[in-house]
Amino acid sequence: MSMRRSIDDTATFYDAILIIMQIEERLGIIIADERVEEIRAWSDLSLHDLTTVVRSLSTDASVSVDEVVLSAVRAAFPNAPEAIDFAAPLLDAISPRRDYRGY
Repeated sequence: MSMRRSIDDTATFYDAILIIMQIEERLGIIIADERVEEIRAWSDLSLHDLTTVVRSLSTDASVSVDEVVLSAVRAAFPNAPEAIDFAAPLLDAISPRRDYRGY
């Protein structure tokens, strides 16, 4: 179980970076690691947490932050589910069917 947790932590960080890079490109902003870490530890990060960070950095009030984050998820993870739970841990949100039972 500790190995699975370690793999999930690494995967969450990597997946979050892929999403953040999409957001940065779309909005022309830089999201520093420290800004994310102020909200939540990488291992416990959710899409809601990312929207909180983006809202704190975005100066364009006409931009729907939720839509930008969702668009970033779709670009980085085209096989993510249609309905995404922004409050779920990141890996559960973008890959809810992953299952370690039986391994």
